Amino acid sequence: MTMRKRVPARYASVEPRKEIWLSIDAFSAAEGAHKAELAWQEYIRAWEAMLAGDTTSAEDRLAAAREIAQTRGFAYKPAAVLQAAPVEEILSRVEAIPLRKGRPNPKVASALLGTVPDPGLRVSKALEIF
Repeated sequence: MTMRKRVPARYASVEPRKEIWLSIDAFSAAEGAHKAELAWQEYIRAWEAMLAGDTTSAEDRLAAAREIAQTRGFAYKPAAVLQAAPVEEILSRVEAIPLRKGRPNPKVASALLGTVPDPGLRVSKALEIF
């Protein structure tokens, strides 16, 4: 079974493809439909996280980067931590960055390579937590 869906116009700024084609391995049509819906929801979740990365709030950008990394199968790690990781992990992160017209997607690259700055704890947030 193959899932074929048109990318909603809302996500055109973060998804270069016009259509998504995904091969679904299933034993029945019902199972295939269920797996296709789960896969589509993962696409939506990833696109929403990338759109959220456009925010001006540093805390929201970091949260979006964590979400983007998670949807790609990675935990967000700051670049300083990632540089001590095994070369294989770094390469797998680099290879997971999608290309758009031969250029890497900057939001996904920042999320996977840990270059989104941590805003730290602000006084207003510390008071809220306290």
